[in-house]
Amino acid sequence: MSFVVDASAVGCWCFPDESAVLAEIALERLNPDGAVVPALWWFEVRNLLIANERRGRIDPAGTATFLAHLARLPITIDRAPDGAMVMALVRAHGLTVYDAAYLELALRLAIPPGDPGRRPGRRCPLRRRRAADRVAPAVRSNAPCSIPTEHNRRLPLRRLPPR
Repeated sequence: MSFVVDASAVGCWCFPDESAVLAEIALERLNPDGAVVPALWWFEVRNLLIANERRGRIDPAGTATFLAHLARLPITIDRAPDGAMVMALVRAHGLTVYDAAYLELALRLAIPPGDPGRRPGRRCPLRRRRAADRVAPAVRSNAPCSIPTEHNRRLPLRRLPPR
């Protein structure tokens, strides 16, 4: 069964010092199940990568390589949100429009969110921590993205599974 995956999971897939059990589970579920994301996800992923380029955690070539691998995954971008439902969720649950877009998609398609333990409106720990607290000294270098062999499930910058 398909599921909705949050852009914060992509940060965990990309950077070796980021770790979240649910992001790992989502990565493992992609090949058999596939995922669906709201159109907002496309922008969020790129913003995450650009922000980390500016911090020196990844360079433009690494970003391009990661995006190429990400494009091969069975992730479908949904471009038809129910705007009225998004706004109703925002108002009823005090969510941001961004969080409501993910929730609306899961509800409309009757599929689980990628992070079932996350309370609505609560950001992933990856987003809450300050960049200085997350970045290990070895990762601060401007080293290009390295994609390991097929046998390594994680990406340092972690390897995405083949499509």
